[in-house]
Formats: sequence, C-alpha cells, structure tokens
Amino acid sequence: MSVLREWKVETFADVVRAFRAIRDVLQRLTFADNFESFEEEVTIGATSEVSVVNKLDTIPSRYLVMEMVGDGTVRKGSTTWTSELLYLRNPSASSVTAKVRFFV
Repeated sequence: MSVLREWKVETFADVVRAFRAIRDVLQRLTFADNFESFEEEVTIGATSEVSVVNKLDTIPSRYLVMEMVGDGTVRKGSTTWTSELLYLRNPSASSVTAKVRFFV
C-alpha cells in the first residue's frame, strides 16, 4: 500500500481528486488487510479431527472455509480451542482438503 501524503485542498476538484485517491487505496485492500486473521490449508480424514496452530494473539471467534476439495465437510472440532491450538473436524465419510481463515 502506498504511503499517505498530505493533501492541499483548495477547490472542489481537489476534494474530488482526494476522494478518488482514497477510493483507489481502499479498493486494493485485501481480505487479510481488513481483518486480524490467518489462513491455513488442512486435510482432514473421514470422521477425523485435526489441530491447527493458532497464529493469532488470541483465540479466534470465527472461521471461514475459503476453498474445499473433496466430499468431506469442515466443522469446528469438539476439542476446546486454546491460545495455542484450534481444532477442526470432518464428520463425513470422505476426506477433505480446505483453506480455512480464522478471525479474531
């Protein structure tokens, strides 16, 4: 992201130019720029639970499955999440590989 600089606003055209510049920066923000989060790829066998190392300073409050390959399902594990480890499970009869983003 570019470094913000001072704007000299004297005319309406200056205001429009400033808003366009701000809009351009905001449109380039990624999902990760907007949220304290991390993404992890996991493979979970059929009817299994896996642990994921927590890369945040606190226990996440949410997760979002970004991509999934396979006929399995990704659910929050039955083991309690801690500041060190998070748990996901696949209750399905088939394995699944998924990209999961965890959020504060």
